[in-house]
Formats: sequence, structure tokens, C-alpha cells
Amino acid sequence: MCRLGGLAVRALFSVLVFWFINASGTVSSAQGVGTMAPGWAIAQTGDFNADGKSDVLLYHSASGTIAAWLMNSATITSFVGIGSLPPSAWMLVTANSD
Repeated sequence: MCRLGGLAVRALFSVLVFWFINASGTVSSAQGVGTMAPGWAIAQTGDFNADGKSDVLLYHSASGTIAAWLMNSATITSFVGIGSLPPSAWMLVTANSD
């Protein structure tokens, strides 16, 4: 995704696509990222490693596992395990991270 704007769209069969939004608010292009494993959901996007590029925070609600995809546009450059929250006692809540 880009700092100008973009949407991460999870389609049928867990295929993840980024829609890049231009200054007029319309989709200027789309790029496939890959397929998310069952149980994973996008929790938040933001620049989590301070490189000026948006990244994707992922959450697995059944296990409570939290991870991030560090991104370069629509390319995953790294997968980072962050930790876990016991789902019976905790719930991940996110806010704007940019």
C-alpha cells in the first residue's frame, strides 16, 4: 500500500488484493499480494517499522497470535511474529497507527 491511500481487500478464498487509491479517491490500480491462511484476519495497517511504507498487522482469533507483514508496496518483504493474546481473556483492539 502507499501513503497516498490504499485498501487491503480480502476476497473470496482468502485472496488478498491491495487497491491503490489516487488523489481523486478512485482506484488507480490493484495488485494481488497472496493468499491468507484460514483463521487469519487483517487487524490494522500502518507503518510499523518506520520505513515510510504501510505494513499489515494480522490476528488469528482462534489462537490469539499476532503477526505483521512488513511491506514494500504490495510485496511482503518480511513476516514478523509479534506474540499472542489468550483469546479467552483478551481481544485485540486497534487504532490509527500512522
